[in-house]
Amino acid sequence: MNLLRKIKQFRLKKIASSPLIIEHMEVDFVFSRLYDKKHLRIVDIGAHHGEFCDILERHNDEHSYEMICVEPMPENIEVLKAKIGKYRRVKVNLCECAISDMSGTRTFFTADSSTLFTTTPEWKTNFSNNFKNSHDVEVECFTVKDLFSSKLIKAFPPFDFIKIDAEGHDLNIIHSLADAKIRPFALMFEIDPRLEQTIAGIEFLNQEGYSELYVFGRTGIPTTYIGEYESQQKLEQLFLSGRFNTGNIVAF
Repeated sequence: MNLLRKIKQFRLKKIASSPLIIEHMEVDFVFSRLYDKKHLRIVDIGAHHGEFCDILERHNDEHSYEMICVEPMPENIEVLKAKIGKYRRVKVNLCECAISDMSGTRTFFTADSSTLFTTTPEWKTNFSNNFKNSHDVEVECFTVKDLFSSKLIKAFPPFDFIKIDAEGHDLNIIHSLADAKIRPFALMFEIDPRLEQTIAGIEFLNQEGYSELYVFGRTGIPTTYIGEYESQQKLEQLFLSGRFNTGNIVAF
């Protein structure tokens, strides 16, 4: 067995045994464009339990990372605080709030899992099994512009990569980033079961100059590379065919 094959098998085994496999493919895809840049500046909006930080800490490359992790839920913040001091390659700046296109207090609906919550009532219907014991929580939200001026975080743009996982609120955050003139090299957001929201996000990013968009689908835990975004009709066909029921769009 040649050395390259051994390396590939080791890496696949390492990833397959890890709970972090969900978005590993998207990270690899983005970093293939940032291979020569050794120190990366990243924002994780909807950091949950720090799974994205875990991916970066264990990534098989020579990068180091400076990150802003935005997370509003107290139980998730406690998990993050217990983890971030142990990272060797990821320097985390934790921001204990939510991001939206308007500053102020918003109602969040919690689910049975602490990493799943939403501001969108339709999500409670779409994922009814996950919201059986839902209750309402008032959360402080900031626009990106207000957040950077609030001194809650030390901003360090320009950013190389921004990941958004806001359970139905991704489009609002994309608009907030644009309003603050934050334009990362790569941006990833979650495909919404309400496909019109995803299409609106794609069209807005096109207007903002993001000309390459790629679809990653998920029917179970691991993501699958679907291909370059072609059209609204094609995405609708893929969605209706059952090839995936959620996933991510990566834009360059």
